[in-house]
Amino acid sequence: MGVWEIVLIALIALVVAGPERLPTIMRTLGYWVGRGKATLHGLQSELERETNSLGRDLDPSEGPEKTTPNKHEDGRD
Repeated sequence: MGVWEIVLIALIALVVAGPERLPTIMRTLGYWVGRGKATLHGLQSELERETNSLGRDLDPSEGPEKTTPNKHEDGRD
């Protein structure tokens, strides 16, 4: 979002909310945006931890060796 879009939104908010309520609204909006960002950051960290843990659990170098199916001498499986 560019600077002019933010200015336009701020002017519309000023007209709709009025100069008395605008600081309170902006403070509340900032609070909820901050909480949302913190929640998303926590979720991202948790997902990264889980995927890293899952990657260690599925490491093929630690698992049993792959076996090939038995082939009959006449070409049947």
